[in-house]
Amino acid sequence: MSLDSLDFAAAVRISSLSSGFKSKKVRVAGRLQAHDLEHSMIVLEDKDAPLLVDISLCLNGRASYPWLRERNTIVMAVGYLDVVDMIIEDNTEPVPTMILNALVIIERRDLDLDVWNSAIDAFDKAKSKPRSTSANTH
Repeated sequence: MSLDSLDFAAAVRISSLSSGFKSKKVRVAGRLQAHDLEHSMIVLEDKDAPLLVDISLCLNGRASYPWLRERNTIVMAVGYLDVVDMIIEDNTEPVPTMILNALVIIERRDLDLDVWNSAIDAFDKAKSKPRSTSANTH
């Protein structure tokens, strides 16, 4: 594991990801909905918000990942978000698509996604509150 993979990653709801997170390190959690192990890609989803995840940097040829084939397995991923133009199905116009280039991917069956999302919402709310600068002088 490189030192880069240990740097801070902002916890973000999949549904809150946008192009503003491009090139930023994020931590997401969701349910595994689809996999294409030939191309090392998976789709994570939370609350009907899908995210394409490139897991090629996470796979170790000596390890087994049976949970990658189990739909609805809860997975946490840390990586850098990229936005690329992709042509999807019969469309001739490219569509901006977010892809997480994962550095770490972990099965997290014990993670409650509602609690995860509530914690992120609470943190974001607290972060956006103005700090009080007045000291209590009683």
